[in-house]
Amino acid sequence: MRAEGFILQASYRVRNRIPVVHLYGKLANGESFLVRDEREKPHFYIDRKDEKKTRSAGATTIRKSSSLAFNGEPLARVEVVLPTDVPALRDRLHDAGIATYESDVRFAVRYLIDRNVRGSCIIQGEAQHSKEAGIDWVFSDPIIEPGTFEFSPKLLSFDIETDPEASRLLAISLFGESLDEVYIVAGEGVTSMPDNAIGFPSEVAVLDAFMEKVRGFDPDVLTGWNVIGFDLRVLDQVAKRHGRSFEMGRDRGPMRLRLAEGRFGNDQATIPGRVVLDGIDLLRGAYVRMDDYSLDAVARSVLGEGKLIEGDVGNRAEEILDRYHHDLAGFAAYARADARLAYQVLEKLDLINLSVARSKLTGMSLDRVAASIASFDFVYLAALSEKHIRAPAVRSPTARTSSAQGGGHVLEPVTGMHENVWVLDYKSLYPSVMRTFNIDPLTYVAPGTENNDDICTPSGVAFHRGEAILPNILGELVRAREQAKADKDEVASQAIKILMNSFYGVLGTPGCRFHNPDIANSITGLGRHFLL
Repeated sequence: MRAEGFILQASYRVRNRIPVVHLYGKLANGESFLVRDEREKPHFYIDRKDEKKTRSAGATTIRKSSSLAFNGEPLARVEVVLPTDVPALRDRLHDAGIATYESDVRFAVRYLIDRNVRGSCIIQGEAQHSKEAGIDWVFSDPIIEPGTFEFSPKLLSFDIETDPEASRLLAISLFGESLDEVYIVAGEGVTSMPDNAIGFPSEVAVLDAFMEKVRGFDPDVLTGWNVIGFDLRVLDQVAKRHGRSFEMGRDRGPMRLRLAEGRFGNDQATIPGRVVLDGIDLLRGAYVRMDDYSLDAVARSVLGEGKLIEGDVGNRAEEILDRYHHDLAGFAAYARADARLAYQVLEKLDLINLSVARSKLTGMSLDRVAASIASFDFVYLAALSEKHIRAPAVRSPTARTSSAQGGGHVLEPVTGMHENVWVLDYKSLYPSVMRTFNIDPLTYVAPGTENNDDICTPSGVAFHRGEAILPNILGELVRAREQAKADKDEVASQAIKILMNSFYGVLGTPGCRFHNPDIANSITGLGRHFLL
């Protein structure tokens, strides 16, 4: 069987001590699929000269490889049984001063990088109709290649209502294509319900109905507003309280919740075969600026209408509870509006399609397209893989960790009123600088090894004139964006712009495996050179 599709989720499971890659997605004909591939071996690379010391550190399987390091030195491939075996071995090697290459790339992501598969794919191989209710086709050890399928996900928005302490579930509202309803905890014996509302005797009955509806409606994407940090977290607590397994995926297994730690992380929910996208994260990830990211404020700005109950959160919670007890029709209307507003905001701003376009550019799953370092990693490592070149691990002994670098120049303002003010803007300044001066981790010339043919920047950093990775990637993106503009494809154009503009920031971040202050300083130095 040969089919086109789009990968929604890449992971792996261990079966009989064998790691099996799992790719969940949707075929072009609308049917769902699961790819299982047990041929992939967890692996990373070391310098060939370190083979003996690597065996002494506990590696048992080391194979010859055609891969090279950036400096042209030959590498060997280290294989382990399970992906979870990699970190301990890698850390022992680093502690012994042995460099590793790409030992921090996730197993399922490695599978996609080596095939340069970014979202859309072509699957060729034996396929069986699945016995699982949520999966139509299962492919076993197929050939996976890059594809061009234009995917449009099926979206379901939902929202929950609780008491002010979020200790008791009152209702779950759902909105999608041809779907607009709310499930209410109405108690025993309640038969009369408002329009589009269905009553249930208990919160666990509402939860069961919600899980059944999700499986029946079969969305590719679940969304809402603060949907992971609040709605799914509360529903997970309801499920645990009643001894239920919170399952609403296309495959067996409960939802896994990982809440952000600190200010800069994002909440993440994993549901087998589906993706959860939070509306707030989608706006921020697409650089949509709002003074207030609450659903009420965003909906009023984007749609011209807001929540049906106004006021601050505390007062609104009391009003919701009062309507639940004394005005069930008003309560149901309020709950349904929340799910609808979240859906329509994302639809109006085209943020789901923007996520798809970014996934097709970067290889990231829909819920990780805003991860700029991981996106750069995928794109760059895939290009390196085609040349049989491997990159150092982020915390390898050979990695650079200094973050000392210069930024843009800020001019002292001249206060007062001014006439005939001109505003000038360079078109993609940093990407243009990187292309023009062949700036790339692969072409970087270590200090003291420059020759007359190298390109020298004002900051004194030099780059070889030979073939590069990053300037080629940027060139392809520039051409693709020009075509997108010609086709009036604003979504594709915006996705490309976001990716291109992220490259400098990534190279200037210590968490990036290609971080090098010399490279980052040469880019900003050239920017100041041309502007000033």
